[in-house]
Amino acid sequence: MEHPATRPGVKSGSVLSCKIVLNSTVFSIFSWITEEWEHCTRTCGSSGYQLRSVRCVQPLHDGTNRSVHTKYCIGDKPESRRPCNRSPCPAQWKTSSWSEVSMDKFVM
Repeated sequence: MEHPATRPGVKSGSVLSCKIVLNSTVFSIFSWITEEWEHCTRTCGSSGYQLRSVRCVQPLHDGTNRSVHTKYCIGDKPESRRPCNRSPCPAQWKTSSWSEVSMDKFVM
């Protein structure tokens, strides 16, 4: 079964959770929460990547969340690192100092 964190349409900064209903009472259990992706480390080339915070949390009665060990969350942990801007960099001109030209290299 596909984990909701990998489904199209699940946005960064969202909370993926599961609720259990028992005798008409709703119980929230542990959830994955993801932050927004950081800027890419490169603008081009083969090594750019982005990072984001991914935490397993327990919803508390006061509306806040408490971070808990990842073993309590259901399913695979959403990715916290992904490749980005993996296109070739444009060519760049490089210059060096002028060198002397020897006149004996010219045939007259």
